Amino acid sequence: MRSRMGASVGWTAIATVVLMAFCGVAQGSERLEMYTLDGRDADIAKATRGVELAGERRTATGITADAVLTADQRAKLEASGVKVTLKRNKKGQTVTEQARAMAVGGYNVYRSWDEPGGIRDELHDIAAQNSQIVKLEVLGRTHQGRELIALKVTQSAGSQRDGSRPAVLYSSNQHAREWISLEVNRRLLHYFVDGWRANDSQIRNLLKTTELWFVISANPDGYQYTFDHERLWRKNLRDNNGDGQITAVDGVDPNRNFAEHWG
Repeated sequence: MRSRMGASVGWTAIATVVLMAFCGVAQGSERLEMYTLDGRDADIAKATRGVELAGERRTATGITADAVLTADQRAKLEASGVKVTLKRNKKGQTVTEQARAMAVGGYNVYRSWDEPGGIRDELHDIAAQNSQIVKLEVLGRTHQGRELIALKVTQSAGSQRDGSRPAVLYSSNQHAREWISLEVNRRLLHYFVDGWRANDSQIRNLLKTTELWFVISANPDGYQYTFDHERLWRKNLRDNNGDGQITAVDGVDPNRNFAEHWG
């Protein structure tokens, strides 16, 4: 696949995403929880290398921010003089407690990658049912063997040479726990496909001259893991230390692992 321009569906702050579902803990993994940090800029920056900060706010003495941490990361921050408190909602629930409560009745919107009728099945179905404008390509396989799926959406998708038209890439769900990014991108895909099927002239004209590439999940391993084990998991599932278990030291953050000047 070649493209002249890349456009990623933006990620939503952790504080919004993690309130949406169940959080479990895999055997051998450290439990993750969301905290509010309050301290000097330098202290927080030094103790949170590799940790994603959300909702940063300036204070009189430094900054306050939210972060998902393990127990060891929390202890390191506290040892450096940073105030660390569990983030709670108005009901007094932590993020994982609220997520677990919301999952009890099942999900009305979100679906996992692997489940029957899940995201993988939907992408294959869209391609099969709309072959005039959709071509499915498997870009590769994940660490656990799942397909990395891209859909090319353009007029005569199967016969038109890849890269022969100006192209846009819509990529989402690099961070496993950011379910909303996947859902936004999935709905954008349907906007174009359903519009073409409804004979929308603007969409039909666009797809005659443009390639739209959709990578709905750039991290299907991690995404599935957030349903099965740990709702706050962020990375992929590369077993970095080779011990056969997924713990806090494992995984690679996909959007911080691009080659320099990629594309």
